[in-house]
Amino acid sequence: MRVARKNCQAVAQALLVALLLGCGPTRSEWAERAYPIARGGEDFPERFGSIEVTPEGRYFTGEADGRHVDRIWNHVEGCLRDAFPSGLIDKAEHGAGWCHDDRRLLYPSRRSSVVVIVPDWRWNCGETWQTTRADAPVGGCFAKHREVTPECPCKWRSGFRDRNGRLVFYATPDLRMLPDAITRYATGCQNPWVMKKAIECARPVSIPKSANGSAPGPIASRRKGPNAQTEGYPTD
Repeated sequence: MRVARKNCQAVAQALLVALLLGCGPTRSEWAERAYPIARGGEDFPERFGSIEVTPEGRYFTGEADGRHVDRIWNHVEGCLRDAFPSGLIDKAEHGAGWCHDDRRLLYPSRRSSVVVIVPDWRWNCGETWQTTRADAPVGGCFAKHREVTPECPCKWRSGFRDRNGRLVFYATPDLRMLPDAITRYATGCQNPWVMKKAIECARPVSIPKSANGSAPGPIASRRKGPNAQTEGYPTD
């Protein structure tokens, strides 16, 4: 009788643990929490235009060169593989970046994700960065030493959402902050800007066109100082 009772208790405990784990956030849900304010009001766009395909088979929509999307994506994935050759995020990095329990690097499938170039982007007040319409937490702008006012609100420059199993990555036409969104998803971390290795993959990039505009030039990453918590954030 006692054995049966112990077995029942063990089964009940196992079911409780499974239930709790099953109710926990997925990696994408966890990383999405980096964009809390963007869930309401002026959100990332729900609808977008016709879908195009990059030369390497990635989906995108909006005013962008598909070759640029490919090169940025390859740049970020290559950077992350170099930073974490085992495929696992270092424990120290993992603890610093507000990361999901799963330390594996996961890369979005080309056929289950789409890059949306937001059509209604806007310049920030200094006209140095393109931004989306989605409101961002003011703490992020303060970390970049930016003053936030009603005339100059804090806005996201990129982001991603899990739309019923399809990952949607949002970027402005210059694609400069697309690496940030890709890095957040691949690492499952809400804040790669305080991670010594992942920060190098999240940094803004630019791909200048060739002289005749026919092909993209090499990727140029904007490197900042060694202090990831202050200088690491992309500034205006």
